[in-house]
Amino acid sequence: MIAARLLALCALPALSAPGVIELRGGVEIDAPIEAISLDGVRVGGSAPRIISWDRVKTITGEHASEALEFEEISDAAWRARTRLARGDAAMAEPFFAWLFNLYHLKDGPTAAIVADGYLQCLLDRGAQAPAVAPWLDTIRLAVDDEDAVTLQPALPPIFDDSLETKALGEAGLPGLLQPTGGIVHALAWWYTEAARFDAGLAGQLPTTRPGEIGQAEDDLAFIEQLVLSRTGNDAQRKRMRLLLGRIVDRKQGTWREAWARVAIGRSLLLEDDERSRALGVIELLHVPARFASEQPALAALALRDAAGALRTLGDDAGAQELLEQLPQIDPTRPAPTPRPPSTHVAADFSGSPSIHTNATRSADRP
Repeated sequence: MIAARLLALCALPALSAPGVIELRGGVEIDAPIEAISLDGVRVGGSAPRIISWDRVKTITGEHASEALEFEEISDAAWRARTRLARGDAAMAEPFFAWLFNLYHLKDGPTAAIVADGYLQCLLDRGAQAPAVAPWLDTIRLAVDDEDAVTLQPALPPIFDDSLETKALGEAGLPGLLQPTGGIVHALAWWYTEAARFDAGLAGQLPTTRPGEIGQAEDDLAFIEQLVLSRTGNDAQRKRMRLLLGRIVDRKQGTWREAWARVAIGRSLLLEDDERSRALGVIELLHVPARFASEQPALAALALRDAAGALRTLGDDAGAQELLEQLPQIDPTRPAPTPRPPSTHVAADFSGSPSIHTNATRSADRP
């Protein structure tokens, strides 16, 4: 009888090995693999979790062929992360851009790494408008309470009139502008509204203005004040300048003061009287004079707007002198020409991928 049972057991199909996950750096994880997807590798056992693809080198066993489908993603995510970690944002960005097209609006640890990395690359080269979408994704994917928002100091809702700003204003932020009532929707709405105004696009966003959003109210109120100081009607602009002035007083020497100064200055440039516009120039010049090292993009924008305002006030020599200081603030950018204050008609708000490259560099190490 024992012999018969042994023969029966031998006739059963061989059980597949559970598989071993080898991480970048050589560490092996011997845990049951529950699922493999775009999110990453879900493992069970004593420490259930999802391992992001940038950390996974190989998977052996019954899931090996399934993991091969994500090999290109794993390699790109690893290269992007390691290049950014060593300070090579320019070489990391093409990988992150390709990955962001796959992971935008997705969930999981790989999506979080991609959004954060792409955001850092864009801010590193001063691409303000394209950085809004990955920034909002980092908020959406935050592990802690979504309402506990931290604004990105290098990304105010204050834009130039570039093609990138126009693209953001025209296309908006699909998927993030849905009226869900959350903080991501609220920020997407205000940042898109700011981009529309600064790009000279007429009209208010067709989607519903965001409502109450809980703990993030202070940050959102700040964003509203910054945007309405330019896009609101006469009374609203005046009221927002008063509120922003209080932030200037309370947040001396911080990036919040820098944001508020530029918003107040740009708001004053919209007024008809020369005295207000002259005061606007003074507000703007605080930023290149005091915040150039911490806020180079904002300082350059403020300097250009101040130069444009001086031109309209008849001070061509003063405008040229300001423009000559631009390379000292940010030598990586070409000196922009001054522009006059916007003549965009204010709305009344009172009622409411880059190309993926497979190039391998010798400095990349698994």
